[in-house]
Formats: sequence, C-alpha cells, structure tokens
Amino acid sequence: MPYYAHIRQDENGQTIYQTVAEHLTGTAALCREFAADFGAEADGDLMGLAHDLGKCTDAFQKRLLEGGPVVDHTMAGMLTCIKMKRPSAAACVAGHHGGLLDVGNLRTDRAGEATLSGRFKKGVEGHYLERCGESGVTLPTLPPETPERDPLKASFRTRMLYSCLVDADFLDTERFMDGERGRGGYDDLPTLLRRLKEYIAPWQNPKTALNKLRCKILNSCLDTGSKPKGIYTLTVPTGGGKTVASLAFALRHAVAHGMKRVIYVVPYTSIIEQNAEVFREILGDGNVLEHHSGVQFELSDGASPEEVRRALAAENWDMPVIVTTAVQFLSPFTQTVRQNAASSIILPTASSFLTRRKCCRFAICGPAWRRWHRLPSNSVQRLCCAQPRSRRSVTCCTPMRQATLSQNCARRRWRNTTASAA
Repeated sequence: MPYYAHIRQDENGQTIYQTVAEHLTGTAALCREFAADFGAEADGDLMGLAHDLGKCTDAFQKRLLEGGPVVDHTMAGMLTCIKMKRPSAAACVAGHHGGLLDVGNLRTDRAGEATLSGRFKKGVEGHYLERCGESGVTLPTLPPETPERDPLKASFRTRMLYSCLVDADFLDTERFMDGERGRGGYDDLPTLLRRLKEYIAPWQNPKTALNKLRCKILNSCLDTGSKPKGIYTLTVPTGGGKTVASLAFALRHAVAHGMKRVIYVVPYTSIIEQNAEVFREILGDGNVLEHHSGVQFELSDGASPEEVRRALAAENWDMPVIVTTAVQFLSPFTQTVRQNAASSIILPTASSFLTRRKCCRFAICGPAWRRWHRLPSNSVQRLCCAQPRSRRSVTCCTPMRQATLSQNCARRRWRNTTASAA
C-alpha cells in the first residue's frame, strides 16, 4: 500500500495526496542544497530522506486519513540515523517539529524522558523502527560521523543542520499544500553589481576635495572586493560614504566568490531604515529585506504580492540583501542558526560589536576567520567557528579611528585587512 505524508483538497473538492517517498525526496534535495554551503551535503541528504520515515505506519495513516490519535512520526528516522552512527542527523530528525533536545545521559535517563537518550530508549523498547513499512526511498551509505572534540563546535554544526532540515521540510510541505506562494524571483548578484556600477558612474568625475576622497574610498572598496575571502575593516569618518562603499565591496566580493547574499547587521533601527532606503533606491525594492521589530509583514488574503514576498523572505532570509539588527541576527543561535547566512557577506556596521567586551562575546565575525587564525578562547566565538568550510566573509564598517580598531583586532589575533581613509 502507498504511504501518504500530506493530503489537501483542490479547488474542485478532490483529495490530492503526497506520498511519503515524494516528500522525503523533495525535502532531501532542498536539505542537501542548503547544507552544501558548509560542506555537509551528506548529512543534509540523510536527514531529508529519514526525517519522516515514521509516517510509513498504519497508525500514522489512520491519523492522516481518518483523524486518528496523534502519532510520533519522528522516532523511526531518529533511530535510523543513530543506527548509521550519525548522531547530529539523529538529533535534528528527532527535533524537527518540537525543537532540538538535550542529549541527556544514556545510562540514567529513563525511556520517554524529554532528552535524546530518553527518546532513543523509548524508540528501541517500543520497536518504532520495526513498525515502519517500505518508504520507497533508498538511504545513502555513509561512514560513522567523526566525533568533534569541541562540544561547542558540535553544537553549532548541529544547529546549522537543524536549520537546513526545518527549512527544507517546511518549504516542500508548503509547495504541496499551497503551491508557489511567490518566494524567490530576485535579481542575481551580478545584476545587482551592474546596477550599482550604473548608479555610481556619475560620481567618477568629482569636483570637490570631499567628493574626490569619497570616490577614492568607493573605488578602493570595489578593488578590494576581488581579493580572497576573509575579514576586512572599512574605517571611514561620518560622511565619507561608507554605506555605498561597503555595498560596493560586498557585491563585488560576493560575485567574485560565488556567494549568495549580503547581510548588514546594524545597531539602530534608524540607521537600518536609512541604509535600506539607499539600497532599495540602488538595487530595487524587491531585492532588499529590511527586517527588525519596527517592520510589519503582511500575509493576509488582502496583502499585495510584494508584501507577501517580503514576509516570506523574512522567514528564512533568502533575499540577496538583508538589513537587520544584531538581535535578529543573533537570536537564532539560542535554538538554531539561519542556514542562509552560511554563504554570505556579513557586514556589522559600527564596530561597537567588535570592541566592547560584552558584544565581542557574540563573535559576529567568527565563522569567516576560522580558516586563517585561531580565535580567542571565548566560548561563543569558538562555537561560531564550527565550520571551517563555511563560505562567509565579513567586513566591519566603522567611523572609529583606524588605530583603535587595529589595536582591538590585534588583541584578539584577528586578521585586519583594511580599506581606510583617515
């Protein structure tokens, strides 16, 4: 018998079915694509194919088709990943609806406790895996997961994987239930770079001394954008043109290295609104997401297609340019991590993020620096460095004097490649 993952009614009242095999295959394709940005394609594929294996049971089919009692459909996929000795994937599958669980203690936790160990015992004792029928998909053959000695790195990597799975599962389900809702359709980064160059072309013949200096800064940022990925500081006094210059660097750098988006992390909503307005003027309104507590996103039936598009983009940050607060940027770290930040240029503006001790604990820039230097022995900084293959690059924009920023960077052993005018 076929096993179904979801059902819906079409406009004629006919029931449309999505099989478990269709859902697992669709989710795996998306999850693999997302996880590829930090070198975890294999885990992404496994999670996508395993996450809903528990729907291949008579109990779940009764729940779906007849409104029967609630069924735990995550247990079988979790047990499958554990059997393959892929604990990170198992943790993600176990929590892909309710959130990541504590690992717990396999010796002391009782079956059914709200830990990964407790759920494992419950699954084994309840023969959850043996209850499943054939899903119609073939799981990949993978070697056992290599243990990560640093638990914080392991934790961060698991959160990245979790974000990939949750996003992929949601998107595949949404596509079946609601069809295409207007996600995507943005201009690519080479198009945005060309649009920026057209915008700044009239500036290339400056008349005043100040405009000549602004033009020099802008061109320096464009030239620097073709250099290798890493950490760059842009130290320019107020009024020197950091907003457009940093965008020029970011777009040039993203295009040069095949990256996907630019994320501005800004301390104040007033600055976010100013920057976002400039970016929309240059790049087009449909390519810039302004995301903070002061922006209302509309998904009601009366919302315009552009409003719906922005609201959907705010769910997973898939627009090419994001302008947001440190709160929005950092808050996912408590449970998951926005996987769409994995192949991005990250620009924390105003170096208070880097020079104040409390802010430095967040280590906004950590992931991009991992491949060159070992970062300070700070727990969250090391947590953020879990992916040596992460494709991020970071520019720190600040009106601070260069000497001040350089000294702070030196104390933290950070590479400091600078385009500055002081």
